[in-house]
This record gives sequence, C-alpha cells and structure tokens, in this order.
Amino acid sequence: SGGKFSCVTLFRRPESRSKSCWNYRYAQHLLVPQDVSQPVPSWDSVSPVARNQGLQRGLDRFGHGCLNEPLRIFADSALFEHHINDLCQSVIPSDGHLDKKSCTCRTHSSSLLQTAMGNMLHCLPLVLERCEHSSQVANAFFPWLGGLPCDLHLNTGALKATTTEVDSGRSDVDSRLHCMLTVESLMYDVANKVLDELLLHLHGSRAAKPCRRRSSGILCS
Repeated sequence: SGGKFSCVTLFRRPESRSKSCWNYRYAQHLLVPQDVSQPVPSWDSVSPVARNQGLQRGLDRFGHGCLNEPLRIFADSALFEHHINDLCQSVIPSDGHLDKKSCTCRTHSSSLLQTAMGNMLHCLPLVLERCEHSSQVANAFFPWLGGLPCDLHLNTGALKATTTEVDSGRSDVDSRLHCMLTVESLMYDVANKVLDELLLHLHGSRAAKPCRRRSSGILCS
C-alpha cells in the first residue's frame, strides 16, 4: 500500500529536464536581471556557452533557477538558491582539456545531497523515461492513481516542444553541462536504482516481503 511512502516524486533525465526548465522558467518567465524588452531565447536558440552561464547564474522572476531541481525540492536550505544553483563547475586546466578531474563541487554540496537523499526516501520515486516501469510501481503502492498514461504527452508551455536532445559530441560544452548537473545526476541514478529494487520486489519469484526504508536506501527483501 501507499503507506510505505508519504509522497510521490517524478525524476527526469537531468539534461532534458534542464532544457525544459530553461524554456519554461527563463524563456517564458523573464530571466532576472533582464530587460523586459529583451526576451530570453529558447534553449535551442542560445549559444551553449551563454546557456551554461545562464544556468549557473539565472533566476526566473520568482527567484528560481534551473539546476539541481531535486535539491530545490528535497534538501534542507533549499530556499537559498545560491546554495543549489551553482554547486559544481568545471575548472579549465592549463592545457584546456576538460576531464572528470576538472569538475569541482562546493564543500556544502555533500551536506545538501545527504539531506535531500534522506527526505527523498519518504517518496515513491518514478522516472519519466521509464514510464511503463513507473506505472507498475505507482499502481502497486498507490492503486487509486490507476497507473500512468504513458501514451499521452501534454506540453503545457507556450513554446512548442521539440524532440531534439541536449547537444552531444561537443566535449567541452557537454563536460561543463554534465559537471553542473553532477549532484542532480547522482539523485537521478539513485531514483533509478530504487525503482529497479521495487520492480524486483513486485515481480521477483521470492515470497513478497514489505519494503523497508533505511538510512542507506530502500530495502526490498
């Protein structure tokens, strides 16, 4: 039953979620500081360098950024945008070559991640890219939801939805974007692992036993 969880949360691949957030919060709701006569370009219309700068520094008119959305929802101190909107960044080495070692995160990122993970464990994690799996789990724990309409796609924003993915094959740009999304990507990976465990619990051949929340995660035995 849903009593094992007190809420439901939906995760989305960080790169795609950032693109959607940019088009909704920035392009439709003015980026601050921003002259009202100069609308913010859509994700596909702005240069990757300017886009990455906007992701790190930008806030919409309500004071919200677009990076690390799971921390914005679950972490303690999530009301302080400067704590979560610029957690990780690439330091360009002298040779100009970016790698994993070039990505550094601020010291408070680990404490924010820890509190976010702890709070997230009270929620049933669903994953947008795994709608069928998420629907099975949602129906098992919250049967009154009736599953998820996986064949239905609604775009509620003013900008037309596009099927183009985030830039690929551009090593420097991709490395910087992936670096900025380091913490969110960790939470996305955990959400997928929890979803896998819940599916194993539901469809495994072993006798079903209740899933239990522990500090290290959700255990289904």
